[in-house]
Formats: sequence, structure tokens, C-alpha cells
Amino acid sequence: MVTEPEAAEELSSYFSSRVDDDTWEIGFNMDVPSAVTVCALSSDGKILAEEDQALEWTRVGGSERWGGPMETDPVVLNL
Repeated sequence: MVTEPEAAEELSSYFSSRVDDDTWEIGFNMDVPSAVTVCALSSDGKILAEEDQALEWTRVGGSERWGGPMETDPVVLNL
């Protein structure tokens, strides 16, 4: 079972939500990091898988001048 890290509550720069049994969606508050480290934890907190990945962002709304929503390709973490 993969659970959301408890530390996520302490970090205000991102949020996450479960989409289905195999998919999580992660959003960043006013930030577009160039890379992320994603890990899956077991119910007892052991790391099941971990992946570092560079992100390439594409604007999907708003404007270059005023900003707006951006997206990046999915990060795949195989367990």
C-alpha cells in the first residue's frame, strides 16, 4: 500500500491527491521546480521505490506576462 508522506503536511509548496489506486496528482503552489524526487512508502514508512526526474513545463493557460497554469509530463514510479 502506498501512502502520502506525513511530511507533506509540513511543506506548503506542494499538495497531492490520490486519483486512483495507481495514480497520484501533485501540484505546486506558485512554483515550477526544474526537478523532483518522488518516492513511494510502505505503510510502515519504508521506501518501496524512488525516482529523481527533471521536469519540462508547458504553459496551458494565462500569458507569459501574467503567468498562469503550467503542466509537465507524468513522472512514472514503478514498484
